[in-house]
Amino acid sequence: MRRKTTMIALLLLPTTLAVAACSRSPNVTGNQLGGVMPWSGEDESDAFKAAQEHCQKFGKNARVTQITPASDKAKGAVVFNCE
Repeated sequence: MRRKTTMIALLLLPTTLAVAACSRSPNVTGNQLGGVMPWSGEDESDAFKAAQEHCQKFGKNARVTQITPASDKAKGAVVFNCE
């Protein structure tokens, strides 16, 4: 029985990893007033989508107020308000 469970888990692992990779979203830190998230500078629309998802938890819409690009000394960040 244990061997069968292990085999099933091993067969499902690639599918689980693929789904997890597709749902990568920035790590948003915030509350009902707004928040901040790291930003690599790759795609602004991804940052807005993550901010919007965060604000929708509180029945609000996101408004990006600041985008700071990454530099040699600091990571980039997106700051947003929930309105």
